[in-house]
Amino acid sequence: MVDLATIFIPGARFRTDASGAMILPSGRPTTDLPSLRIKGVGEGMIVQGSLPKVLRCDNVAASSVEEVSATISHLERIIGLTLSSSRIFRLEVGATLLVQRPPAEYLESWSFFGRYRQNTYSNCDTVKLVTRNKEFIGYDKGKELRPGKLPPVFAGYHGLRLELKYLKHQSLLKVFGKPLSPWDLVQPEIWSRLRDQWKEFYFQIPKERLTRVSTKGLTPTEYRDALAHLGLCQVGESRAKGLIATGQASGDIRKQYATRMRALIRDLITDERITDSTKLTQEVDDAVRRV
Repeated sequence: MVDLATIFIPGARFRTDASGAMILPSGRPTTDLPSLRIKGVGEGMIVQGSLPKVLRCDNVAASSVEEVSATISHLERIIGLTLSSSRIFRLEVGATLLVQRPPAEYLESWSFFGRYRQNTYSNCDTVKLVTRNKEFIGYDKGKELRPGKLPPVFAGYHGLRLELKYLKHQSLLKVFGKPLSPWDLVQPEIWSRLRDQWKEFYFQIPKERLTRVSTKGLTPTEYRDALAHLGLCQVGESRAKGLIATGQASGDIRKQYATRMRALIRDLITDERITDSTKLTQEVDDAVRRV
């Protein structure tokens, strides 16, 4: 789950070679490390990068504790310094969920709450909830990557990426009561707390009930069915079937018409051009609980 980290290493220094390239304490030039952003500051060095990308070049799949530990050891070898006394200034925790529909259909139901302001981009392909210290973002991972770059497990699915970002070290300090070093991330209690914070934030987000209808290329009969589905979403499937049963019991609806009505309801609720965000929200809720 741990992704992008900004790490401050106190006392670390570069040297510069004859060509002007910055050389790390390990002897490697910073230009050899395209997955990392490294710069010197007055009191030390800042290293920023996605920990999963350092180890395996992508952050689609969530990293295990063992993978994060291996990544930190790899970073220490690359830089030539121990990271036990370093401090994490910023941190991202996230997971990519397999979902049935395009991510925008899940994200458009999100609403802001509390002090968080909501920013929406590219027709809900990306939605952010932001304060000065923290941000939660949902976006279409497939559109971020080049075509075909999602892992094979995503074949036939879409990738919905959810990330919780601690934008300042004070926000981490408030949660954990102490500054964090990279090695703290592999401690079971810290790892579990980060995962739980990610889940808790997601479940705080209000999700409105929306009905999406794709009307492109519909025939008049299909357009009628789409409008009927909108009405069905408002009434609810159980109540609609109950009304049919009541009408049939009172003799107002003959058996053959009641059968046709129930068949129409079955057809409407399985039409993939018409989606009710309640089911989509439940799908993501279940996926988040499984992380």
